[in-house]
Amino acid sequence: MTECPRCPGTKSCPRCRGTHHLETDYTREFFKNLSAEESAALWKLYLKSDEGIAIRSTFFHLNSELKRNYKKNDLYISKVKYINYKTYNMPEGNILAPFIHKRTSFNHEKEVRAIIQQLPIKDGTIDWNLKPPEDGGIYINIDPNVIIDMVYVSPDAQQWFKYLVESILKKYGLSKVVKRSSLSDDPIF
Repeated sequence: MTECPRCPGTKSCPRCRGTHHLETDYTREFFKNLSAEESAALWKLYLKSDEGIAIRSTFFHLNSELKRNYKKNDLYISKVKYINYKTYNMPEGNILAPFIHKRTSFNHEKEVRAIIQQLPIKDGTIDWNLKPPEDGGIYINIDPNVIIDMVYVSPDAQQWFKYLVESILKKYGLSKVVKRSSLSDDPIF
């Protein structure tokens, strides 16, 4: 077995058994950007250097892979709804509503969130004093070849970084196209 990319230094990872995993707990969420086009704002917001990648996926691929590998009924996947909290009333009776709503000022993120909501039940009622698991969450084995459609390299990254990303993908058996961000292209006049 090759070294686990999520657990460096291990040859056999007890958590993910050599595959990638997503961490989640009561409120931790996994998100993807749904925009059809790249966002210069997101590159600037999330990168602290010129070297970085963005992974393109689809709602369908994320949804089907998570549901294929997590068989319980407490997995919810939704597009985030961007709202004005001063004028919009949060829906009542939906415990997940706060996790799928954000302020309109975050609309550029165009997120999808996958949430596992395991309420701590004790003696037939919700135990609000029960603490989350100490290991940080629930691990779901996924196939990155299913979820990842394409990998984009930062518009400001040097060519060597694109080659590095391609070699890492190859090392871990991920046959995905690595494309330099089109934001580095000259505009067409």
